[in-house]
Amino acid sequence: MGRKDIGSCERWLKTNRRGVQQLCICFTVFLAFVYFFTPNVEDDRVTTTTDEKENENFGSNSQFRIWANDVPSRMKRLFGSTADDDSYSALGLSNLHTKSLDISKTDEEQLSVSDISFEIDEDKTVQETDQDEIVSTNVDEENSQADLADSEVGQEGQTETDQVNELQEELPLESGEETTFWPLPARVSPRNPDTFVNFRTKTCSYFCSLVKGEGYKESLTNPYRLPPEMMFIDYRKYTKYSSLKRTIINQVGRGSSCIGGGKGKQLRCREELAENSGCSFSDISVQPPQWNIQTPQKCKEFYEEAGKPERADTIWIAKPGGSFHGKGITIHDSIQSLQKKFGTCAKMLSDGVVVQEYIKDPALMGGHKFDLRSYLLIASTDPFIVFYHDGFIRRAENKYSTDTSSLNDPLAHVTNSMGQSSENHFFSFEQLQEVLTRENGFKTDFMSSTFRTHAMRTTNFLFNSAYNRTRGFIPTPGRFQLFALDWMIDKQGGMHLLEANGNPLIAHYEGIGLTPELWKSMVQLEKLIHVFPEKLNGPLSVADAFTYKGWKLVYNQVEVEATGENFEACKYDDYIRTKHPLYSYFNFAEDSY
Repeated sequence: MGRKDIGSCERWLKTNRRGVQQLCICFTVFLAFVYFFTPNVEDDRVTTTTDEKENENFGSNSQFRIWANDVPSRMKRLFGSTADDDSYSALGLSNLHTKSLDISKTDEEQLSVSDISFEIDEDKTVQETDQDEIVSTNVDEENSQADLADSEVGQEGQTETDQVNELQEELPLESGEETTFWPLPARVSPRNPDTFVNFRTKTCSYFCSLVKGEGYKESLTNPYRLPPEMMFIDYRKYTKYSSLKRTIINQVGRGSSCIGGGKGKQLRCREELAENSGCSFSDISVQPPQWNIQTPQKCKEFYEEAGKPERADTIWIAKPGGSFHGKGITIHDSIQSLQKKFGTCAKMLSDGVVVQEYIKDPALMGGHKFDLRSYLLIASTDPFIVFYHDGFIRRAENKYSTDTSSLNDPLAHVTNSMGQSSENHFFSFEQLQEVLTRENGFKTDFMSSTFRTHAMRTTNFLFNSAYNRTRGFIPTPGRFQLFALDWMIDKQGGMHLLEANGNPLIAHYEGIGLTPELWKSMVQLEKLIHVFPEKLNGPLSVADAFTYKGWKLVYNQVEVEATGENFEACKYDDYIRTKHPLYSYFNFAEDSY
């Protein structure tokens, strides 16, 4: 083409510029209409801007996502509460399965582009998360990190059922269904079913072998290219993968530190829950009274209480606010010993120190101190569903004694597995029940009828200490997290929560009949809740004592909202006396082990 021809084109474009602009606008509207109403759209296609290379793929620093799963609700706004399949066919949505709409042909004929509204939401690159709100726990760094240069999401593994689940709208409970809370909507429609990725630890020989035994295959594909059905990650990587909406991930993100974070943070959240309910945490029988002597003011309040004459013989246990696995725990027989260790309230302690009265008369196993572990599982955050499971017993290696000379012996006073001999260390709840009855005179159903119901009430309390905070959980489909709760029982049958831990060790405990079934059932339960809730056996109701292979339901948000029975922290001790249907858990008690 010569210069004269180019000049002619330029003059024509200048002359007809307005017409060209109108043509471009019409063409753009046409493309948007076709893209938005195509029957094969992906409901949660999320493009995450993680680096400049991704931006080059789209030519912009701002990425967008189109929420196609809002199509049914928009149809209802256009046509009313119902429409038939032919109406959707008229709009090119012949394979969209949802409740039918009853509209006239005249309405169809009057439908135009101007009648249709759709939203394009700007997708944020990284979800901002306060580091203090993420559980701090000692977890090995993963062996390798996924390459996020290509954030395209593949379509392999997507079936017609997946497309249906993508576009189905969550419907409210129908009249008469308020007591069934069933079924829950399937919130996750996996792109690559029966696959998993492990980024939790460097090695995953034990747990990964169990997951594979449940029919899963380990995926080596970039999680953003083809998201797996399940993903096991370190808590520090939650923000990195929080945009994956079609994957079940073992972290719940912000809010989890209230349950399993630093000991100082746990105490603060529990105190806030009680205070917001109109009482003091020390008035509730969840834990022995505790003080975090991090600040000079709290430190002085503690020493004022500890210096009272009636506490002259009190033994104190101190735990660093940010420590885990029993590290840094010290025992003191006087406030002078505490002051020598932590100072006299003159300065701020960076991580804080949580101090509480040492339980001097614990129930013993053959003269040895022991503690108990139970599990708290936040199985879903949208809606919130929480479970309890029995755990195991850990017995200290050396004989228990409160003599001053033995207070510094961690093998007698600290039951944590770190440093302990594995021989005769782990026991089952059933084995403990036999010892409690034989050596301590406890009733034969103490563990099943007394301890379990108390532990379930406390499990619910701990969950609510995070759930009711302003900066608590962010409801997200496909999220779950496991926590461990550690307990002590005294000679009088008093039950004392010691602490909670986030992301506990997943290992095999030989000879106590707990594992590997515990971990297998957890994986099964998560798949059922998030992908196939209709396959769970029975109504997901606390009042109906729903249990799945030892996992006992503690909280179901749908049930609470339907009944209007919100949890009140100050009624913690009253719930068991009144046999409250949701918060006493009396219907989970069994006659004996």
